[in-house]
Amino acid sequence: MQCLRCQQGNPTSHKFCPGVWHALSRPPTSGSPRASYAELERALTEAREQQTATGEILRVISSSPTDVQPVFDTIVRSALRLCSGATTAVFRIDRGMLHHSANYGSSPRALAAARARYPRLWAGTLSRESLS
Repeated sequence: MQCLRCQQGNPTSHKFCPGVWHALSRPPTSGSPRASYAELERALTEAREQQTATGEILRVISSSPTDVQPVFDTIVRSALRLCSGATTAVFRIDRGMLHHSANYGSSPRALAAARARYPRLWAGTLSRESLS
């Protein structure tokens, strides 16, 4: 084992360097490989994008505390950007009714068709089929 402080080699049975009494470096015990620089950079970029989206949503919430529609609109735009999706939608349940509250990325024709189907009675569980 190598001392982190003095770089002196020590027997593997030692936990501390006898010269400076410092913890010895040990090879990683897990079998998983370390993340590459590119993976770490991608994860950091993704985390920053999520924080930016959260900040945008919170700013809209604080600027329109009584109107939820701008918040829903910001959520769908952020979700589309974060998920690299084609379309996004927000649905909400109010008094047993399912409402199509916001949509982004749909054609005007698809949006009109979706708005014509809502609000509708909510059956208690959501599935892909129940939303179409």
